[in-house]
Amino acid sequence: MGELKDYQGEFVPALRYEDMSKDVLIKLLRETSRTLGWVGAYWYSIIGDKYGVDEADFQSLDVWIKEADFCIPRVAEALGIKPTDVASAMKFWQVDPAFSSQLFKYNIDIVARDHAVLTITHCPSLVYQEREGKGKEKFTCQVLEPLVIVRYFGALGLEWVEVRPLKVPPRRGWEAKGWGGIACQWDFKAIPEKEYKGKIADTREGQLRQVIDCSWKIQELENAIAAGKRRYDSELENLHLERRMLLRELKWKRSRNP
Repeated sequence: MGELKDYQGEFVPALRYEDMSKDVLIKLLRETSRTLGWVGAYWYSIIGDKYGVDEADFQSLDVWIKEADFCIPRVAEALGIKPTDVASAMKFWQVDPAFSSQLFKYNIDIVARDHAVLTITHCPSLVYQEREGKGKEKFTCQVLEPLVIVRYFGALGLEWVEVRPLKVPPRRGWEAKGWGGIACQWDFKAIPEKEYKGKIADTREGQLRQVIDCSWKIQELENAIAAGKRRYDSELENLHLERRMLLRELKWKRSRNP
């Protein structure tokens, strides 16, 4: 049959992806990524309108943690990606269906084998939330994203990677700071494993609420550091550790038995 440049003409009963040309597959992947993004946006809006923004935030976090544990290893396996450090794990961000380079614009700077910086210059999700004008980007960018990124690394087998925001929305006043067209910027670094001596909630719902509360505290302290009002200290280190331990508990298998 040869490679299809489009799917006009007659119906093909046994059509396979292999029958399509590279250009068609790229277009299909782009629209698949767009569909995935809009499904998430629509789902969040419907839950928020019906049950309130707080409930939408709570349920959205649970969905994305499950997505990380179930989908990320399968995508990595499909492409033979076997991360051993932060640098090799960044391969996944280049191919993540939910982070398509056809929709998102970004740069990855490999600082060292255990250290990378991700700078996003165009984020359609952020643009959508900013246009909506309800301030949803604060939870999305300050709580949801860092949590999901940590969980992504964990799903790839790298449990001890810390994620710190260098530039994070809301973007009000960014022009004055000279940050230009950046949407957000993140620092990923492997850190030494440490024992967590604090308490973790017994139920999945309790763990989700605890990790959300922990993340708000982390962001508050990170904002103070960015403003030069304090330095990274043991309090912030313990909060990062608490977040990682909670995310270990919140794995997909555990989610079936809250």
